[in-house]
Order: sequence, then structure tokens, then C-alpha cells
Amino acid sequence: MLRFSHHLDTTTGTQGWDKGKYIDAAGLTSAKGGFVFLFAEMHRQFYDQTIQGTRDDSASSVTLRKDRYSMGGGAVWFRPNWGLSASVIYSVPDYREDWNDRYIFGSLTLFWRQHDSRG
Repeated sequence: MLRFSHHLDTTTGTQGWDKGKYIDAAGLTSAKGGFVFLFAEMHRQFYDQTIQGTRDDSASSVTLRKDRYSMGGGAVWFRPNWGLSASVIYSVPDYREDWNDRYIFGSLTLFWRQHDSRG
């Protein structure tokens, strides 16, 4: 993950990887600020017991994509008592039988927070 901003040390540990949950407002230690972030990830899965293991004959068959990736970015802007984050992620499906050839998720979050101005 790449982040761009002034005073990045006050926003360390605020990012996550779950779709729609990229920002942890509790980790923002300064009273106000903002940053922009970009990320890319790739997964290589060799075996999945839940998909490729022994299963009931009535279960439908799916083929796991061994190589999966996603990429995205977003921005965060915050003040002492509230903030706003926006992000977009592009990813490929987990299974070859999926009807979609890609997924795009967007997230817009307005959050409230309590910042201790006593330092």
C-alpha cells in the first residue's frame, strides 16, 4: 500500500484490506489532516479443501482461480470530530464459473470520532 500526505506518522495503522473497511478512524492520532492511498494485491492459492476436497455428489462444481488480484485507491479527510473517506477497488472473481469477469466496489464513509486536544 502506498500513502501520500503530510505527516504520515499520525495516520499509521489506519488502513485495512477488507472491501468497504479500508479506514480505521480510531488510528487517526492528529486533530485534522488527510491522505491518499493506492494498493494492489495478488493471491496465489494452491489448494482449497472446501472446494477441491471430498464433497457430496449433489454439490455443484466450481473451479477456483489460482491467481487472483485486486487494486484500488482512495482518500481520507478528517477534522477533530468527524471525517470522510472514499475508496474504489477493482478485483477479479474467485471462480471461473462466475458470470462477471470483474468486480468494482466503491465505498463512501462519513465517520465521527473523538480527538483529545489535550495532547
